Amino acid sequence: MSLLLEGKRAFITGGTRGIGAAICEIFAREGADVAFSYNSRDDLAAEMNHKIEAHGRRAFNAKVSVVDRVGMKKMTRELVEKWGGIDILVNNAAINRGDNFATTTDRAWDRARPPQPRRSAQRGERCAPRI
Repeated sequence: MSLLLEGKRAFITGGTRGIGAAICEIFAREGADVAFSYNSRDDLAAEMNHKIEAHGRRAFNAKVSVVDRVGMKKMTRELVEKWGGIDILVNNAAINRGDNFATTTDRAWDRARPPQPRRSAQRGERCAPRI
């Protein structure tokens, strides 16, 4: 059986819920070692580690918000020291206020959107020399 990501090292932000959790599982199933960040649920992080390791892959995680520049730099540095680099970066994490799309106010959009492009670019800049 051919694995699409055999030997790759992936870093996914927001890897414990929703799309991020699905990406972590799929990448592990396809042969990648998977690192992920998460913001609040230690139980979901432990569960995700177990799922990744059940595929025979290495798992690494850190409880750090994507808006915490120092924390994200530290996680990236620790990951590179432990695994020797990063091959894939998935900027998945986002601020979600739980509003319904149809009823989301302009103010809620403004609070959710501004950090995303800048934070994604910063994560990319930190990981680029290691990819």
